[in-house]
Amino acid sequence: HTSASAWAEDEKTEEGEPLAWTDVEDVKGTSTMKHVPSLAKFEKRWRTFARDGLIGKTQLLPGVERKSRRCIGGNCTVDPEEPKVRMVLGIFTTRDAQDARYRAVVRSTWTKQPGVCKALVKSGHRADCRIFYTFVIGGKSSQNSSSATGKRTNESDLTFLSIPESMNCGKSRAWFAYAAQRYPQGTHIAKM
Repeated sequence: HTSASAWAEDEKTEEGEPLAWTDVEDVKGTSTMKHVPSLAKFEKRWRTFARDGLIGKTQLLPGVERKSRRCIGGNCTVDPEEPKVRMVLGIFTTRDAQDARYRAVVRSTWTKQPGVCKALVKSGHRADCRIFYTFVIGGKSSQNSSSATGKRTNESDLTFLSIPESMNCGKSRAWFAYAAQRYPQGTHIAKM
């Protein structure tokens, strides 16, 4: 059980503290964040990420070879072609006005990258899309149906799930079930 900083040590706050997402706890290889950073820090990091990407920052473990495998019913074959990943990504958020500003930062940075599209049924057939994103919000079923989009807020990339907004009431499970039915074009479903 150790603590780590999510960003480079040379980035400092005005108080001289490391400029990190937040204090991150590493428990058995799993990192958890205690809170979201200020909007200014959040925006700075996303703009840096959108500009620099992950080139040179990720790599396979030693001895691991990159292969594309497809397994159906326990039978696996190696696919010699480039993998055709079509990930449906739910970005968890709330209706809070502060969260709307964080969504705006994400929209103005990495969702502008090539291969990233809104998670709409019609975009499922675009050959240039690899990641289909939507912002996922919980709400009481009397307020929003599970298939409602963000028309009330003028945000067309919101998905409202008919489940209470809470860290511990099944929003993740509801998202995976909803996405599996709603986006059959997806080869992978993820949440962030």
